[in-house]
Amino acid sequence: EAGADYVGLDEYLEKIKGGWTDVDVIITLPSVMGKLGPLGRILGPRGLMPNPKTGTVTMDVAKAVSDVKAGKIDFKVDKTGIVHAGIGKASFDAEKIAGNARELLTTLVKLK
Repeated sequence: EAGADYVGLDEYLEKIKGGWTDVDVIITLPSVMGKLGPLGRILGPRGLMPNPKTGTVTMDVAKAVSDVKAGKIDFKVDKTGIVHAGIGKASFDAEKIAGNARELLTTLVKLK
């Protein structure tokens, strides 16, 4: 109902174990993290492992899904001060990527 592309648990856990990672974000409940933990070797390197700090492990899954679908951008700052963030996909046109880059820079300046 919130707009998620895929909804389920055990069937998707099995697909991920088989190597399927055709998703952008995985959002889950805290109670499911015990089942997702063993998949950390598959999901972690791809940046798909749910994390409470990024809002992907939450009791309000519907709100998290709607936030992601609305274009929520997560970014990380490493210990040297470099900002890591995705601002688009290969399917985006140049104008949309430029708009996302401007929005990211505006947000960083506000947070500074």
